Amino acid sequence: MKALELNQQFILEVCQRLNDNKRIRSSLPQGGILFFDRKLPFLCVHRQRALPKEDTLTVSLVRGEAAYLVAAERKTLRSKTQSLIHQLVETLSPQFRGFLLLEVWTGTPQNIPITEPQASKPYFKIFTPEEDSKDYNSTHDVLRSNLRRIRIMKQRAEVDIHYVRRVAPNDLPPLLNNRIRSTLNCHLIGLEVTPIYHNPDTQESYPLVARKLQRTLSHALRCTYYDFTRSHTTHHPKHYHVFGRRTVTKAVYQIDQQLASINNAFDFLLQVTPINTIQAWKTFKRNGFEKAPIFHYRPSPIDPLAFKKALYNINISKVEDPTLEDLFQEKRNELDREISMLSDRGTKNFLYGSLQLYGAVTPSLLNTAQTILDKTPSRSGKNGKGGSITPQDFAQRSKDEFIHFQKQAAHFSSQAEVTNEVTGLMVSQGRLLISSESRIPKIRVEALIQHEVGTHILTYFNGSQQPFQLLACGLAECDKLQEGLSVLAEYLVGGLSRPRLRLLAGRVVASHSITNGATFIETFRLLDHTYNFDQKTAYNITMRIYRGGGLTKDAVYLQGLLEVMQYIQDGGDIMPLFVGKLGKQHVPIIQELQHRQILKAPLILPSYLENEKALKRMKKIKTGLSLLQLIKSIK
Repeated sequence: MKALELNQQFILEVCQRLNDNKRIRSSLPQGGILFFDRKLPFLCVHRQRALPKEDTLTVSLVRGEAAYLVAAERKTLRSKTQSLIHQLVETLSPQFRGFLLLEVWTGTPQNIPITEPQASKPYFKIFTPEEDSKDYNSTHDVLRSNLRRIRIMKQRAEVDIHYVRRVAPNDLPPLLNNRIRSTLNCHLIGLEVTPIYHNPDTQESYPLVARKLQRTLSHALRCTYYDFTRSHTTHHPKHYHVFGRRTVTKAVYQIDQQLASINNAFDFLLQVTPINTIQAWKTFKRNGFEKAPIFHYRPSPIDPLAFKKALYNINISKVEDPTLEDLFQEKRNELDREISMLSDRGTKNFLYGSLQLYGAVTPSLLNTAQTILDKTPSRSGKNGKGGSITPQDFAQRSKDEFIHFQKQAAHFSSQAEVTNEVTGLMVSQGRLLISSESRIPKIRVEALIQHEVGTHILTYFNGSQQPFQLLACGLAECDKLQEGLSVLAEYLVGGLSRPRLRLLAGRVVASHSITNGATFIETFRLLDHTYNFDQKTAYNITMRIYRGGGLTKDAVYLQGLLEVMQYIQDGGDIMPLFVGKLGKQHVPIIQELQHRQILKAPLILPSYLENEKALKRMKKIKTGLSLLQLIKSIK
């Protein structure tokens, strides 16, 4: 809809659409916007003055709400805006037996030098009618307490509340007069925001500050809507997140598709994995382990400059929803770093990029890895007991797991391919790639199936069934949770052996070694001589860590396992972890989007969740099983 003129006919059409519970997005005169995601018992309002560009940042504070009105503040439009608001409240209030109008405006910028920390201190004033102070006290307290939790640049917000006769900016009339409000059972709250995202002296704007303020303010407002609705209407929502938007704009889908397209144009791990690892091992061994191997890589399929240009041509600012905007910004930053790393492949800068993506090994993680290496026997032959199976046999076994998935979702499809282009096992864009040189120990088959198929392929498929392709590609920093969940699956099916844990610990030690400046030979000797890995295993660990110039990703397997165990022990629900490829930090966001009916529950689940022994092991973790206790429980 587009209101060329804010007349009675337009208002009646809007009200009729609301009665029919239809979405409304309408341009209003002089740059105004009216948005209703659906029929709701509140409206967030901002009256936009004819001011310089900083006011566009104030508009961004309200434009992510599920019901908002940005009205151009002009004398010629003032009465029409009031008539629109009056009839919107008149339409909706009887249906909910109450309605909340919440107006946001800016106060006077603080006259504090930008070099002072106080210049970034969020400051809010809440204004509410004095006659409503008792009846709506809990709603005011919820708003105030949630605003006080806001932190910008380490500065905690300051909040004052004022009970007044007239709720409006100083020079403007109230949105509704008291008599009409009382008749319509409508409560009015005014929120004055100090524009810390704008420097009044230099006219400089700070969009990142405004974005952080929007995200945290939106959370506070949803909590306020939730309390008001439960306390003063006939509607009883189950969670405050239900007051986020349910509908997704076309711009969001376009941006998701653009980011996914760039992500899928190259397989980062394939590009940084050597294609001559077997030949390099033979040469390394022939040279008495005294000369570092030379690795060769696939030609890069992308032009980094062109891809970065395309990446930053994506206009993420079109996304009004602060939750989705953050997810897209994070993914763009991750893709930027990966593209830079492909440009830096084979140079020392590659390692710096890896540390940006995956972080350095923390002292705590290193200590845990060293403890595992001390507590578990070296050169154990357990993984080799019972013989091994061929890559073809493993591919066939993986297809049995595919059949289990098809029972849950008939349209599930995937492929298991035996190839000489990878070492070991790898999942690439939903396909299981198995090295033609692999010999998989029989004792490890079920664990590897659940690692690769029951986690990586499962989350790829579930993510592909969601409205956003990025949940199949992987949200930013998803590797830690992905690998942690995969190793957990190995334990749950009884396949996490002590040699496997030693291997994961060895990867942590090697990651720490390379970041401390050790050479390939020095790290190999550390694993071989100090930690007693057999030479082929020591080579494989070192090769994986030094590939591309230094890839510290392998440290996330053990770190991820520790974090997933802690998540479960803290009472975390494991189901959101199967929605797609996400990081632990994304779980609250996934749950929020599920409350908002944007994301669905995972379509398929791993077979071990139906296994009685696996569920008993899960129960042990829930009751506080430590990693050392887990090691002792492994026979």
